[in-house]
Amino acid sequence: METILLIEDNIPILENLTEFFEMEGYKILIAVNGKKGIELARDHIPDLIICDTKMPVMDGYEVLHLILDLAKTYEIPFIFSTSNAEKID
Repeated sequence: METILLIEDNIPILENLTEFFEMEGYKILIAVNGKKGIELARDHIPDLIICDTKMPVMDGYEVLHLILDLAKTYEIPFIFSTSNAEKID
């Protein structure tokens, strides 16, 4: 079973994404902040990371930077998730 790590501080969004991906047959790991997400990525090496860009503690850009700096996690596909709708974002 493929594993997706969801890093999202908005609980309703996190719950919706978790439910959707579980219905599609994925194992889901969840983190409500970037720091916890990095820990889960190091410990479980998911097949994909979907990460919010704006979070307290550590934002998505910091998470990506740390994921890319670790030899055991730098090859994990990474997708940013955001509610920002402006082109500049």
